[in-house]
Amino acid sequence: MKPVIKIALLFIIATALLSGCSKSVDDQLAQAERFLTEGQLTKAKKIYDDLATDSPEMPYALFGEAMIDEYYGYHWEAMVKQLDAAKMDSGYYPAMKAFTRVALHLGFVEKADKMGLLMIQRQPQNPESYLFYGQVELAKNRFDPARTNINTAAKMTDDQTLINLAKAEVALHTGGERARNDAFASIAQLNLRSAQHFKYLASIFNYLNMNDSARHYIKQGIALDDANMKLKLDLAQYYYDDGFTIEGLEVIDEITSRAEFYGPAYELGAYLYMARKNSIEADKMHVRFAQLEKDSPIWIEKLADMHSYFETLSLPAANYQAAYVKATNLLYPDDYLKQVYDKLMDAVFAEHDYAGAIDFYLEGQERFPDDSLAYFWASELSHRFPEDTGSAKYDPENLLEKNWKDIFWLEHIGRMFARTKRQDLAIKIYGHLVTHPRAKLESFTTLLDLLTRQKDSTKIDQLATIIPFRFQNNFQLTNKFLAAYKATGQRPKELKQAQKLYDQSPGSIYAIETLASLLAIRDKKAALDLFAKFSASYPKDTKGYYLLAKFEFDNGLTDSVLNRIDKVLELYETHGPALELKGLVFQIAGNTDSMVFYFNKAIKSGGPVPEAYYNMAQFHFEAGKDLDLAAGMGMGAVRYFDRDPRGYLILGQIYYAQKKYKMARTQFYKGTTLDPSQGELFFYMGKTDFMQKNNRLAKNALKQALDLGLSKDQTAEAKKMLAKM
Repeated sequence: MKPVIKIALLFIIATALLSGCSKSVDDQLAQAERFLTEGQLTKAKKIYDDLATDSPEMPYALFGEAMIDEYYGYHWEAMVKQLDAAKMDSGYYPAMKAFTRVALHLGFVEKADKMGLLMIQRQPQNPESYLFYGQVELAKNRFDPARTNINTAAKMTDDQTLINLAKAEVALHTGGERARNDAFASIAQLNLRSAQHFKYLASIFNYLNMNDSARHYIKQGIALDDANMKLKLDLAQYYYDDGFTIEGLEVIDEITSRAEFYGPAYELGAYLYMARKNSIEADKMHVRFAQLEKDSPIWIEKLADMHSYFETLSLPAANYQAAYVKATNLLYPDDYLKQVYDKLMDAVFAEHDYAGAIDFYLEGQERFPDDSLAYFWASELSHRFPEDTGSAKYDPENLLEKNWKDIFWLEHIGRMFARTKRQDLAIKIYGHLVTHPRAKLESFTTLLDLLTRQKDSTKIDQLATIIPFRFQNNFQLTNKFLAAYKATGQRPKELKQAQKLYDQSPGSIYAIETLASLLAIRDKKAALDLFAKFSASYPKDTKGYYLLAKFEFDNGLTDSVLNRIDKVLELYETHGPALELKGLVFQIAGNTDSMVFYFNKAIKSGGPVPEAYYNMAQFHFEAGKDLDLAAGMGMGAVRYFDRDPRGYLILGQIYYAQKKYKMARTQFYKGTTLDPSQGELFFYMGKTDFMQKNNRLAKNALKQALDLGLSKDQTAEAKKMLAKM
């Protein structure tokens, strides 16, 4: 889920054409909306308050509240209020427009469809009505009706540039190569004059994942309207989409310093920080978003969305539950409750919290008796709680044929099968979903994950041939193909995808690392040049200098490593990984005092520095003076050595030296699960079993250790122990 979803045409229509209010009120509403665009919240509020005071019988107060909710980023609440405002004054046209815009933003196409028809009935001579409804038709994949509505609007407005942009957008959505080429040709001939035209064109290229062009055009729009915070937010979004997190955060900093509490900027800022793996700053951003004095579940739901997107599974379910409870207590509409409920159920299943899932499932059955996903939830729970779910009869496979055209249902059921052992059905479902005209990116990435898991190189190659044009430049999908080719051992294709990933986002440090690691196999200088180029482009970013130093160190190019590290420490003196790397350099040089100094300093930085913990555990263990301190360092190594058995080996050896045999055996056993080919781990595990007189276990472990291979001394010791049993 992306943090910001833009529907460019609707915003442009709302600002480029006339609304259905009287002239003076229209001017005031336009001024208020302009103030919101510029982040001048206080001034916008005053206009809405003055209008409500002057005409209390009109829906200005409710309309103004809704516009401010949308500015804050509370789109659901904005939609509900705009619906109420739209019912006033025999159909309040500005609220109809706003409702349609927000309903499409939230994915409620049917609601937007009904309101769009009412707009045409309300003002059949207004080109806005037809352009808005054209967008609804486009969202429904109804291309011919979309063109018809645009052509109708064209007869009523002088802004033919806007009309031509709308026509090009429809052509590009059809997906045909000829239509696409014609659309690009027509775009090239347009004479764009306003910031909103550039915004619209940028959004078209963003839809196609051609974000270099999207950034180019949005910057041209900003050059014409520098006070427009919505344009700047789009630019930050386009940076985020392609991994340019530094540039994106620079734009967010500008917005938050100039605008009064513009909620979507804080939301996107949180995503940008999460993309840089800086959850502390991300949470600070989200806290700012939550401080809007809104007694609402929305901010809790959005926090859960963010953690779900970045797969930090310790948080989403609890936050979705909190949002659901708050929304229930505040009597939110069932549409919203159902939205959060579905997310909650997805999260508890992802976290394998089946006891919690059954409680939520039963409540959902009571509140949503006609839930089309009932079989989805019940099928996962039926074999665990057959009495509570009614029976074990639920099997979504039997419903596939009946629901084969229900894309929403298939997406959820596909997710379920993807999580279980029924991978064949998941592949069948997603293989169908990717052929849909408006297939989601998630369908392609999930199918690719499934095929990668099965290492099915033939189907991976086949999938690559049917990727729609709009996804061919998508950063996430490119990265997925890179992983797929790596898993299936297709090195030339892997390198090609890594180069493509870098070309898409030369400012992404991840893309640079990925390409550099592959280039280093045959051309270390080319890999070094990538890091050097990044450091030159971003002289105040520690990551470039650190990764350059780490790459040189890993590849034996140690002459300039200390200079690189010192550059990092000049910028950030407590940079844990840099301090750790400096300790490793001195370790290789045999300078024990400096090694200990920098490893200890790295540990005090509080960051994830597993090598520092491991080496200090080894140092204190070999010194034999303070085994408790050595054990503490060993525990740090285990905590940060995610999938490395070395931490378990050294911690187990320390416990063994302390005669804590049970604790030692646990560590050695964990190490063998990570690397069952390492004889030394089995040797020490057998040794602890021998000391505890667990002869059967000791024999098995020691024999396996000998089969895997040991040092000469360990081999002799293992044979002696076996002889005594």
